[in-house]
Parts: sequence; C-alpha cells; structure tokens
Amino acid sequence: MADFITWATTNPVGIGLTATVVGGLILTVLRGAPRFFVPPQNPDTEVYLKWAKQFGVTQERHDRLVAVLKEAGLNPAEAEIQLPQLIERLNSAEKTLENAPKVDARTDALRADAEHLLKAGDIDGAVAKLTDALATDAQAAGQLADEADDRSRAAAASAMALADIAMGRAQYAQAAAQYRRAAEVLPDGAARARVEALGGAGAAYFHLAHYAACESALLEAKGLAEAHLDDKEPAFALILNNLAQLYRATNRLGEAEPLTRRALAIDEAAFGPDHPKVARDLNNLAALYRATNRLAEAEPLMRRALAIDEAAFGPDHPKVARDLNNLAALYRATNRLAEAEPLMRRALAIDEAAFGPDHPKV
Repeated sequence: MADFITWATTNPVGIGLTATVVGGLILTVLRGAPRFFVPPQNPDTEVYLKWAKQFGVTQERHDRLVAVLKEAGLNPAEAEIQLPQLIERLNSAEKTLENAPKVDARTDALRADAEHLLKAGDIDGAVAKLTDALATDAQAAGQLADEADDRSRAAAASAMALADIAMGRAQYAQAAAQYRRAAEVLPDGAARARVEALGGAGAAYFHLAHYAACESALLEAKGLAEAHLDDKEPAFALILNNLAQLYRATNRLGEAEPLTRRALAIDEAAFGPDHPKVARDLNNLAALYRATNRLAEAEPLMRRALAIDEAAFGPDHPKVARDLNNLAALYRATNRLAEAEPLMRRALAIDEAAFGPDHPKV
C-alpha cells in the first residue's frame, strides 16, 4: 500500500503541507520506517559495498532507476529522493506477481515476463506485459463463468502491480485508477486483497490532494476490514493509520487521535513494544500531540521511538537521524536550543555518512 508520509516528508509540496500541519515535524512512513536505498554520492568502496549488501541494489540498478524517474519528469534531486519509494514499489509489484494465481498459459507467461523485466529495470516493458495480461484476464472473467473467480484474482494482481509501478514513478493518477480497478475486479471472497487495493487508492488520492476521494476509499477499506478481518491484526492498523494521517493533514485532529491510538495498540500487541512499527506509530502520535501543542506529551513518545530504532537498526542508521530531527524540532519549539543542537549535529553526521555530503537529505 501506499505511504502517505513518504510524500509528506520528501516531495516539495508535501514538505510544505507537513510544515503547516505539524509545525515542521518530520513524520514517519505509514507502511513502516522507510528503507534507505539511495547510496552515498561518490562513495568509497567500503561504504558502497556495505550499502549494496544491505539493500541488494547495485550501482547499475541505482543509475538505471534514477534515469527512469528523470524520464518521468523529476529533477535529479527529486529522483534521488523518490528512489526508495520506487524500489519499494517495484519489490511489492514483484511479490504480487510471484503470488498471482496461475490461470492461463498466456497470461501467466506475460506476468512472469513482466516480473523478469522489473528485475532487469525495464519498467516500460513490464507495464506493456501487465497491461496485456490485465485486459485478457478481465475479458475472460466476464465470459468464462467457471474461471471467473481465478481470472478476476489474476486480473487484480496485474492491476495491483501496475498501480505499484505507477506509485513508484510518482504517477499518482494512474496508480489510483489501477488500485481502484483491482478493487473492482476482485471477487467477493477476496476481502483482504480488496482492503489493500482500496488503501492503495486512498494513498494515491492523498498524493493528488483529492482528499474526499481519499477518505471515501479509506473508509470503504476500514469497513471491509472491520467486517472481514481480525480487528487486532496489522493490516487493520495500517488502514487506521492512513485514515488518521488524512485527518491530521486536513486539520481534523480530534478524529485522528483515536485512530492513531488504536493503531498503536494493535501493533504493540502484534509485534511487541519494541518493534520498529511501534516506533512509527509513536512518532505518528507524537506528531499529533505536537500539532495540538501538547508538547510535554509528545516528548516521551519521541524518546521511546528513538530508543526503539537505535536498538533495532543501530545508532548510525538514517531512521535514527529522522528520530533525532523529530526530537530536535520539539526542543526548538520549546526554546530548548542547547538541547536541540547536538541532536541536529548527530543527525547531520549520520546522513552525511549514509548518503554523502551532496545528497538532498543532507
């Protein structure tokens, strides 16, 4: 599913909106803390090999995908910032294709070809294969009653993969349309997949600032999740988190808080109190407190999130830098400037080491 907060913390328009809503606090990604795939600029061999081993992204693949984003209209700095989202979405698309039902030799082969093309970085080629497979399976689902269920699921898998690719390329209108199509073609028994598709549509609409459409999709997903899924599982928490972020961005803070608290409780029960997903939820709740000027309540949540991420990822990970910047922003807001400065300096050092001195994050 899409992540509202990646946009809110990376896209220039999103940064402005976030600053307005939460006073400049850097928010966290709804799907979990973002993966930092972008290698350092002009890295030395040791740093680059460490980065490549951790994320499985070669310099060649990095350069090829940055070129894809530039072709989509992003400038070099925007392309570097969008790259983690693109790679995460491509990984999601590949997983969707791996799990797609096998229904027809021709369309199965098209999806397999698309998966290989994605791994090779030929995104346009993969899109062409998936578009063909989607059209064929959707047509068959309407004509072959005995194959309708499996054909519909296969068509939805192609649509979901196309939507993920579009999200990664910042083509949000296309993504919203494909997520919606996936939700529409899925059979009645595929509630979980429909929840995921509707959540993706909601995230795409959020990027487009189509807030009414975003809310409609997310409320539909929430209703399906409440009716058909365990209300204590993380998939439900994700929908709650997404809806809360929408309400926070549209200044409906009173509606956002109970959703954020409920999502935090679900993730704590599912993953334990020291999981990075819990840190994400803590940061989301802290951002809400910050937006409502409840700074004393926000601080312990930020400190707890920082401790979780330091334990999970180590003291020099970019996720830790994000948490340090969050806490420093709170200190600045409370005029504790002497406490803010060392946190900001430490965050800067982490990001310089991770990305190089000339990266947009620095």
